[in-house]
Amino acid sequence: MKYNLFKHQQHPVPLKNKKSSSVSSVKHLTLTDNTSVSFAVGEDDLRYPVAIAAICTGRGEAKGTVGVACYDFSSATLILSEFSDFLSFSRLLCKLETLKPNEHSLTERTRLTEAITNHHADVRVVNINRKYFSSEYGLDRLRRLVTAEYNEEFALHRLQEKYYCTSACAALLRYLEYQYDIFFFEKSIRIQVQSSEKCAFFDLASARYLGILVDFAQSNQCGLQPGFQSLFSILQATKTKMGARTLRANLMEPLIDLSSIYYRQDAVENFMDDEKFMYQIQTILIHFSDVERTILACIQENPSHTLISAEKRLTVINQLRHILDISSTLKNILEQGSADLMKNLCTVLTDKRFQLILDILDSRLNTEQTEFTGFIGTKLRRIFTIRVTYDSLRADVIELIGDVEAMERDFGERFNVPVRYSLTNTRGFTLEIGCEFKGLLPPNVISIAKREKSTVVTTLHLAHLSDRFELLYHDICLISDKIILDLLTEIRPYFGSLYKLVEALSILDMIQAFAEVSRTRDYVRPLFADYTKIVKARHPVIDLFGVQKPIPNDIDLFKELNIHIVTGPNMSGKSTYLRQIALLQVLAQIGCFVPAEQAKFRIVTEIFSKIRQHDNLFSGQSTFSSEMNHIAFILRCMTPNSLVILDEVCSSTSANEGLALATSIIEYLAKTSQAFVIFATHFQQLTSISHAYKNISNYHFDVVYNETNGHDSSTVRFHRKQTNLVEKLREQNAIIYDYQLKPGACKEVHYGIALASQIEDLHDVVEMAKMIAQFIIEKQNSISDSRLSVLNLLMKRVIIMKAYCDLIYDAKENQYQFIEQQKIYLELFQQKMKQYWSESSDSSLALSISP
Repeated sequence: MKYNLFKHQQHPVPLKNKKSSSVSSVKHLTLTDNTSVSFAVGEDDLRYPVAIAAICTGRGEAKGTVGVACYDFSSATLILSEFSDFLSFSRLLCKLETLKPNEHSLTERTRLTEAITNHHADVRVVNINRKYFSSEYGLDRLRRLVTAEYNEEFALHRLQEKYYCTSACAALLRYLEYQYDIFFFEKSIRIQVQSSEKCAFFDLASARYLGILVDFAQSNQCGLQPGFQSLFSILQATKTKMGARTLRANLMEPLIDLSSIYYRQDAVENFMDDEKFMYQIQTILIHFSDVERTILACIQENPSHTLISAEKRLTVINQLRHILDISSTLKNILEQGSADLMKNLCTVLTDKRFQLILDILDSRLNTEQTEFTGFIGTKLRRIFTIRVTYDSLRADVIELIGDVEAMERDFGERFNVPVRYSLTNTRGFTLEIGCEFKGLLPPNVISIAKREKSTVVTTLHLAHLSDRFELLYHDICLISDKIILDLLTEIRPYFGSLYKLVEALSILDMIQAFAEVSRTRDYVRPLFADYTKIVKARHPVIDLFGVQKPIPNDIDLFKELNIHIVTGPNMSGKSTYLRQIALLQVLAQIGCFVPAEQAKFRIVTEIFSKIRQHDNLFSGQSTFSSEMNHIAFILRCMTPNSLVILDEVCSSTSANEGLALATSIIEYLAKTSQAFVIFATHFQQLTSISHAYKNISNYHFDVVYNETNGHDSSTVRFHRKQTNLVEKLREQNAIIYDYQLKPGACKEVHYGIALASQIEDLHDVVEMAKMIAQFIIEKQNSISDSRLSVLNLLMKRVIIMKAYCDLIYDAKENQYQFIEQQKIYLELFQQKMKQYWSESSDSSLALSISP
């Protein structure tokens, strides 16, 4: 039965009839007053997309609650999640970035619609009628489809209280049936209820800026080779696709539970201590690359009984048999491990249901291996997959193959040439002559194809044998298909063990990737405390893919000193240092080792970052407005256990306003938050805040500029290309980077003028800029001296005034003399004040014109 899911539009064309396109088509739908719903479909050449997600958001009193149901075709898993989100839907966007669905369904032009289309523009949006979002229907379908496992039953119990999650699930299952004709056998689906409670959070913009999955920063800014700019890329030593997906999900949701982190660290250390053990695991993991695809083919109900579907099922059942065989080998290898994770994986692989499935398969399948390879070997394996029945048809196949071999021998003996037969999908049986044939071919040859070093011929008798073989193959496959369907029905109740196998393999693959990277790059095992202290930390991406070795720097963050202000000129290493802190924090909290000599981390529950914003033409927001909205989001959502990365805050407005806002932000953080904050800025005046607040410290990166070499008139000038400018300055020893983090504020160096001096068309402008810069410096020094003298004079006035006030107070003791003495004291006071006012008139004028 098909459902009328679409409103105000015709039925959509299935993806199998669509051409691939990077442009998404958007359709809109109005839902109920208290619920909004979402789907998304990608346009691929594949029969099915990679994943489809349904989203249901609450309104009214439930505003902020989001339910997500996503079916992942690659892992054959139904992922369910319900959580509270911010008004910007930051958690939802990160969840979608992890799940990577090709399809979403959204309501009319709402804020959720704009948020998803802005961040995931390459998806196709479809709309589902409100009546198909039913929590009761979703729970009922889940009870019938989910495997009969204890964990699954517990998950179903948890889902009874998740209204929006189960509503999205109901619409998703109906959409799969309607759009893709996908029906599932009962007790065959694996569900995974994901919770964000035990994971750290960072918004999607922060994940991209920090380089978790994809880094949009230019590679030359960090000394990286193009294409290698993410934390995911350095850890991509997984052997299977399921391991890569697990790695991706963990990078987007780092752990905050210490016991879980230690559990993984012990396994990584086990691999690093025993390289032979790790090599054995890496070798056998390669054989599990198709596990998820095999399970997916087994659980989907396909009512068609065609040759193509029969061939797929025969291939799948053979793959399943192979997976179970090598699982016992994997168990024997894991028994060598000493970590708790290895022992738990061994427990998974000792599940009795594996042996039950294997016994059922062995009772029906032929375990003997054919000696044939290539295309004919694949066909013969399918023919002889089933152990019993239709022996007469198989006998005909054996006799037919014997006839073909006899023709091969006769042809070779007759013409005295090397000959071998082969089977192809287009030509059928052919004879391939292994040398250049110069004789006369027999009259029954109907086709000749000459190749570079051989000749392929087809005779009339071979053509007849090919037709006969295809008929036998077709009949045998269809008969075998019926037996395979019964076989799958018999073993389907035990599929829960296979889902556990997939989960175990994905975790094992991710852990061995951690160990491989940690072993080759000399990473250390991090510890955890209530502070962060890392000795000689290295940027993990530059450490692996950088053109030059990274310069190690220390990182110290304490509750008593939780805010660092980092200054320095452009390209001195500020932004790279900020990214490095966050990337090391993520590495530590996913259970991996880190590039450093020693490392201790405080567990953070949120990671926020602010980057240089750009204007948003669609929302009408300027660069500064976008930046302020993001800062407001951080200040509103951060907690004492947050890590906040701020890079060039308030640099998109005027200098005075930017400095004022940046100062107020720093002061607000210093007064109200215990979060770890690293603040990179070009505002030198901000460094003076550390005198007022004990929890603020200053650090800087130096750039040494040699003005004599940098302005040599004999040097060749460059056009406006930043990398050429920097390289030229380095060659002339005009600018020297040391990338060393040092305590204290940065000394002002006219680095911008140094770069501009190398541009061919700016010579006169640069000379004028030098004069103006020198004038500004002299003026600032003069104003500073004037302010100091004025302050001294004001202090003298206060002292004089206090002395006369004391005399007046003493005069009150004698009331008769008070009035006369008061007149005398006031006259003397006025004389003294006039004297000091005249001395300070010039200084006061200088103070009045100072900025």
